Amino acid sequence: MGIRPLEEKALGVQLLREDRETETEFVTISFWEDVEAMARFTGGDPTRIHHLPRDAEFLLELPEGVQALRILVDKPPG
Repeated sequence: MGIRPLEEKALGVQLLREDRETETEFVTISFWEDVEAMARFTGGDPTRIHHLPRDAEFLLELPEGVQALRILVDKPPG
């Protein structure tokens, strides 16, 4: 998976997995200082997908874009 570069550059990374009856879904969440930091990492538009060479072999569908959301509330557990 292409997680290692995110682990090295992002403020934080979460990789979530849901096993279903006939498929498995993965969701990657990465945390960044700001959109400009994301753009520096991607070398351009941070919402553009950067598919890995073998993605088509493993994915049921190839996503067309990345969601870039802002955190409005961040209350840690406890």
